[in-house]
Amino acid sequence: MYDKPRGWVKSQVTDSRYSERMSRRPKSPYTTAEEIREQADRGLSDPSKARAALRAIRRLGQHLDADIDYEIHLAERRSREPRAKPKQAKAVVGYSIDHGRHDVALAEHRSGGAPPFRCPEKTYGVVAEAIDGGSGAVKFNWIHQEVERLMHAEIPDYQVRVATRFLVHAGVLGHARARFTYDTSKNLPHLAMKAWKAWEKKTKAGETPA
Repeated sequence: MYDKPRGWVKSQVTDSRYSERMSRRPKSPYTTAEEIREQADRGLSDPSKARAALRAIRRLGQHLDADIDYEIHLAERRSREPRAKPKQAKAVVGYSIDHGRHDVALAEHRSGGAPPFRCPEKTYGVVAEAIDGGSGAVKFNWIHQEVERLMHAEIPDYQVRVATRFLVHAGVLGHARARFTYDTSKNLPHLAMKAWKAWEKKTKAGETPA
């Protein structure tokens, strides 16, 4: 439905076509045009109803003028309203190894003070194992499905994304054309664990985001 904009008051409506609009709820011009076509078809199919159809078309034509004016009024109103500033994307600022109360996890820290995304150590290891079993260039969806197959459970995709982004950040994986790439001659799980231990040391030394 087409609602009247906030701030609309009757005193603002002075044009006769706006007066017409006030007597009925505005419609989309496309809807009114469709009603005109229906009345034309009615008159053509039954000549005895042609006069009534023409009167209806004349009335709908006036309505169409009002509907178009109303759309123009809304567009002008929107153009005067200040535009909201786009929200700034939260960028990744670093990684750390988080020793929580119940598990150890890779934490991905973002700007703006947002809580970090966490990938449990077990899931991280399976991500590396899944990618190692691939062709050397795999898409994210394939990795996610393979991780769930190996773990026999549904795994939130953000956990897998944290692991893959970290492995790219650490230089273990490459990323190009929506595919994660790696050297199949190397032991990927071993390289992934080396990166984990390296960031664990950095975390203990206070060299990573808190």
